[in-house]
Amino acid sequence: NIRKATLPVARTAPPRPPGPAPRPAAARPERRGASGCTPGDERTIKSIGEKFQLHWRNQDVPLLMSLFAKEADMRHPDGTIERTAEVIGMNRTELFKKREYRGSVHTVTLNDIRCLSSDIAIADGKWELRMETSPLTTTSGRSSSAGTQIFAGWCTLVLRNPGWSIEAWRYTVTPQEGPPP
Repeated sequence: NIRKATLPVARTAPPRPPGPAPRPAAARPERRGASGCTPGDERTIKSIGEKFQLHWRNQDVPLLMSLFAKEADMRHPDGTIERTAEVIGMNRTELFKKREYRGSVHTVTLNDIRCLSSDIAIADGKWELRMETSPLTTTSGRSSSAGTQIFAGWCTLVLRNPGWSIEAWRYTVTPQEGPPP
């Protein structure tokens, strides 16, 4: 009997009347500090110095260059300019081949950060480069370090978001006491 029975007619509920249009989500203003940066942006920018130091210590040129924008430039106190991240990377590769740069430590501490907009920032800080001076040979035939040569100064980085990559790097070198190396 069930197989021969006619199927019931499907009933549909009447359409609901349209409700109020959903309101667009109010854009939450980003909380910005006195520097003009969000707390997250400020942390990210400060971490660039830590990353730079780590990648330098590991002599990891690809990771070091990942901190720079493709068209970045680095102006040196003598007026020379390295243009593009690729050139900066090639020059670091050559530096790391030199004995005095093996084991060198290059710190960058960014302390004064100012976000000019949501995608441009300037960071000022200090840098230091520690390199071993010529090793001395001891009577045991082992090398010992004669000392460490330290270069230091101030640096200014111009950074661009997204990712806060380095667009421009400028620095000074604090004069050393005594005769120039």
